[in-house]
Amino acid sequence: MGFRYRKSLRLIPGVRLNVTGKGLSSASFGKPGSTLNMGRGGIQSTVGLPGSGMSCASKRSGKSALFLGLLIAALVALIYHAARGSRAAQVSLLVIGVLGVGAALMAQNSDTNPGLRQT
Repeated sequence: MGFRYRKSLRLIPGVRLNVTGKGLSSASFGKPGSTLNMGRGGIQSTVGLPGSGMSCASKRSGKSALFLGLLIAALVALIYHAARGSRAAQVSLLVIGVLGVGAALMAQNSDTNPGLRQT
C-alpha cells in the first residue's frame, strides 16, 4: 500500500496552490462550479453544478503550464494585497511594471535598429 500526500493552500479567495509529495503540482483559479487548473499535465477547465456531483472537464493543452499558473497566481495575489493596502505589494507591483515597460522598450528598440550589431 502506498502513501500519498496532498495539500491545497489558499492564497486568496479563488486562488489555490496544490502541493503533493513530489512538490508543487498545480495552481487552481475559480470557485466551486467553475475552475481553471494549470499544472505539469497542462491546463484543465472544469464546469459543474456545485453539490450535485455532476461536472464536465476539458483539457486545454498538453504542454506544461505549471510556471504560467504560478506566475498568474503570484500576480493575482500581489494585486489583491496591494488593493488591501500592503506597501510591500504596492512597491513590488511598481517595480514589476517599471521592469516590464523597460523590457518592452528595449525589445522594440532592438527590433527597429538591427544594423547595430558588429560582425
